[in-house]
Amino acid sequence: MEKLGIILSVCLLLGIKTEATCPCLEGGEWQFKGVSYLYCANPNGAFRTNWCPTNDAIYDGGKFVFCEGEELLACQTLKEAKEAEIAQGAVCPCEQQWSHRGKLYNYCKTDSSCDPWCPVKPELVSELGANTTYCTEDILAACDAERESKPKPTCPCLDGGQWSYKGIPQSYCSNPTNSNRAPWCEDNDGNAKYCHGDIEVACKELEGTQPVDTELCPCLSGGDWTLMGRQMSYCQLGSCPKTHNVLNKNNWAKCGKKEKAACDVLKSLETEEGKTQLFGQYTSASTGCPCWFDMTRTDCACCNDDAVQCGAPMQNYCYKKWEGRQRGCPGVPASQYTLSTTGHPCIGNQSRTDCAWCAPGGGQCRNEDYGQDSIHGNRCWNPQVSCKM
Repeated sequence: MEKLGIILSVCLLLGIKTEATCPCLEGGEWQFKGVSYLYCANPNGAFRTNWCPTNDAIYDGGKFVFCEGEELLACQTLKEAKEAEIAQGAVCPCEQQWSHRGKLYNYCKTDSSCDPWCPVKPELVSELGANTTYCTEDILAACDAERESKPKPTCPCLDGGQWSYKGIPQSYCSNPTNSNRAPWCEDNDGNAKYCHGDIEVACKELEGTQPVDTELCPCLSGGDWTLMGRQMSYCQLGSCPKTHNVLNKNNWAKCGKKEKAACDVLKSLETEEGKTQLFGQYTSASTGCPCWFDMTRTDCACCNDDAVQCGAPMQNYCYKKWEGRQRGCPGVPASQYTLSTTGHPCIGNQSRTDCAWCAPGGGQCRNEDYGQDSIHGNRCWNPQVSCKM
């Protein structure tokens, strides 16, 4: 130890920067009250920051160590590598569609306060030794990947979704009889169709009552934030602040695999190479076509078949047609609620047409921080709550 101290002192005197290493136990896998964790976490919320157990006796008698500064970044790098290794071997053990108490589900059941779970595929029961399983983060990610690989379900409701039951108007999937079964709707032939699992999600997206949440990053707009004097970006620490108020613990969001992938997409848009990779297959020309949000302009992108033009500030690119006008393109602020940051008449001042064009379920932000004159960029948000970055 004395020799190590001398070496460190010499390095400091000479200005040599030693590379930080992660102090967590080798391999990074540990448990707390029966729940598994990788490297740094704060499962009991009792400490000032994340921590991990260590098998190195120089840290807190070999019990645990706080994850801070350069060491935290070193641990996060190891954690991401470990998660990638685990994900490569992860498979979805859940049945694609199954029934529970008269309602159909797809893959993991997540609509209650209980831990997500699912029945195991029949061919895997003997291998796993159980008929059901709890859905860990890896299982959720593997099942999401399997779901995305299959054709998206379509909503069976009649076109436009408006029907009536005993003279009372209904919209898409509803339950006017207040039964214990799933909600339902009428199709174009007047037949009743139940809305189960992913089918109900498809109908909600059409109706605009549930914004499409795929590829949704929970971090603050722009992704850049500062912690302890260090410049951070998006999910760099495995979680991120939702606004610039990094000191408020309630302002933080966890970055699971899905959230991190969404944030990585937004990070890639900081480079022309990233934009080309994401939008290139949908865009035939970056300019020369009328802008859908302002038909007086012809400086917006021209799109390939099966693609749609993005709204401002991404108007020089096209994206997936299946998303249609249900949400904005990646790069549009608050894209789950905002189609374009300009081009729509303003609430309260119809003479102005430079306000945000909202996706179904969204409403224009009217406050000085995120409204039409905001320095942060005009946008839409959930009309039931205050707008945020």
